[in-house]
Amino acid sequence: MLTGRLKDLIIRKGENIAPQEIEDLIHQDPRVAAVAVVGLPDPVRGERVCAVVERRAGLEPPTLAEIATRLSWAWLGPGAEPGPATRPSECHPLV
Repeated sequence: MLTGRLKDLIIRKGENIAPQEIEDLIHQDPRVAAVAVVGLPDPVRGERVCAVVERRAGLEPPTLAEIATRLSWAWLGPGAEPGPATRPSECHPLV
């Protein structure tokens, strides 16, 4: 079970990002049992957004591309292209 949060905002390149909003969007996928979004230190951006996703038992987890598309649609609307993915060695998106 994922509980609590040390802070309510991730600051990336001066932009305030609410982890709860991202978690809510990712959790809409029926293959997701639980999700936690955290900020990791990044020397260029200040913080990097990282999502730890627990898949629902018996189901394949969503791919990083599927998650990025869901988030792009939510913020930019249909036809939006997802941005470059985080390198898995820094923050693996699926557990």
